[in-house]
Order: sequence, then C-alpha cells, then structure tokens
Amino acid sequence: MDRPVIFWDVDTLDWSNRSRGQIASIVSSYAGSGSIILLHDIHSTTITTVRPVIRALKAHGFQFVTMSRLLSGRPCR
Repeated sequence: MDRPVIFWDVDTLDWSNRSRGQIASIVSSYAGSGSIILLHDIHSTTITTVRPVIRALKAHGFQFVTMSRLLSGRPCR
C-alpha cells in the first residue's frame, strides 16, 4: 500500500490498567510536541477519560491536528 506507517509515542496502556487516573497521568507525563497518543475506544474507562485529557492538554497549549497536517511538515500554532 502506498501509505505511511504511523506509530504512537505515548502508550497509555489503557488496555491493561483501565484506570482513568493512570491514563491521564501517563498522557500528561509523556505528551509533547508532535505526540501521537494511543488510546483504545473499546474500554469505557478510556472513553470517559478522553474529554478531560483533551481539555487538560488544550489548557497547556496543545493543539490537535489531523495526521495529514502532522505529516505535512506545516507548522502548527
């Protein structure tokens, strides 16, 4: 296939620990500029953790972009 292989750099281990606090702690400790955070939408704890994590990251100045934008090399704010 003519597609890039994309990996994550922040593994929340949400499939293993299923703890909202631990998921949020991993994200806040390891997320950085250009990070790709791995979350599984099949676990209820992950689903209920996503909104607060996004709000917290936005409050710290993170901007969410599509993979196309991230791979384009165009600067984000």
